[in-house]
Formats: sequence, structure tokens, C-alpha cells
Amino acid sequence: MVSQVFLKSKKSYQKSLLVSLLLAFLAGIAIWGVNEQLVPSFILGVIASYLPSVAFCYVVFTKKNITGASLKVFYIAEGIKWLLMVSLVILFFTLLKNIFFPAFLLGFVMILLGHSILPFVFHK
Repeated sequence: MVSQVFLKSKKSYQKSLLVSLLLAFLAGIAIWGVNEQLVPSFILGVIASYLPSVAFCYVVFTKKNITGASLKVFYIAEGIKWLLMVSLVILFFTLLKNIFFPAFLLGFVMILLGHSILPFVFHK
């Protein structure tokens, strides 16, 4: 049996992922208006942070029943998220030499903060 708290958390995280992506899209448009050459670096930063967040939510919220093992699932999901995040950052910076770091970092941190703060905003 899935608890109401778990279902509310799942909806909060789903909303936060959607809103984070929407805010990143709007920020990308604003960055494009300033300097379109910065947009690819910004998008890579968004991808490096957004995909691990989606993976985290997928692992945590696809369980049908929540038992005492839920904390273990959370830690596994968090480990997968950080491993994927570090791997993507390393991959992007080793394969693509012309990344503008401040734009990459802006996209990365925007999604990271959105995934960390917005679920609490939507959980009310």
C-alpha cells in the first residue's frame, strides 16, 4: 500500500521537474537574446543536471509499495543520480572543448536548485 505522503511527494517532484525545465527553457531564450553562442553550453549544463534528476525520480517513485526498504531505495537512487551527473560532466568536458563554463554552470545549478527547492514549495 502506497502512503499519501509518498504520493504527494511524487506529485511534488513531477511538478518540480516540469517547472525546472520550463524555467531553463525561458532562461535559454533569454541567454539566446544576449549571446546565442552561450546557449549550447547552457543546454549541456541543463542536461548534465536534469537527466540525473529524472533518473533519481524514476528509481524512487517507480516502486509500487513502500516498506522499510524505502530508505535503501532512496540511497541507491541518490548514488545513481550523482554517478550519472559526474559522468555527464566529465563526458561533456572531455569530448567538447569549446564549452563556456559560466553558461554551463548556470544551467547546471539552475536545474540542481530547482530539483532541490521546488518539491518543498509544491509539497504544501
